[in-house]
Amino acid sequence: MRRSAAERGRDGFGRLVPADADAVARAWLATARHLDEASTALCREAWQT
Repeated sequence: MRRSAAERGRDGFGRLVPADADAVARAWLATARHLDEASTALCREAWQT
């Protein structure tokens, strides 16, 4: 997620261009989904023991 937020190009004058908001949003959603699945799996495992 940090990498996609930090990936910024430069214009013809060397100034930073805005970050790709769609890439940041996709990375954020993927991270949220991963954390949700991980917490579900951990909770399921805790209840089975």
